[in-house]
Amino acid sequence: MVAASFLLGALAIMALTLKLPLAALLATIALVGIGTSGTQMLIYGSVANYFPGVAWCAGFGRLGGVGGRLIAAGLSIATIFFVLAGLALIGVLLALVMPASKAAATQGLAVAN
Repeated sequence: MVAASFLLGALAIMALTLKLPLAALLATIALVGIGTSGTQMLIYGSVANYFPGVAWCAGFGRLGGVGGRLIAAGLSIATIFFVLAGLALIGVLLALVMPASKAAATQGLAVAN
């Protein structure tokens, strides 16, 4: 679910660079919200499988706030959207390689050794 939510967010953010009719734009913005805020809520549950707290995850998640710095750097809105979508695609890859639980990760290490 985490990977799917990241992917939805990435695709919806990229779709914001298109010239869409108002109804489609509003629907796309709703999908961006599901794919970004929804992912943030899902990732907390995933991280809780490995660590007793999620505070570091919440702090690291603030990297999405880099958009303001990109605007200050003079990048176009479309470029910023593609950068943010690229970060979400990295999230897809990381979510896909993450074991389902801490026990699964520990078993994988035991097999490898």
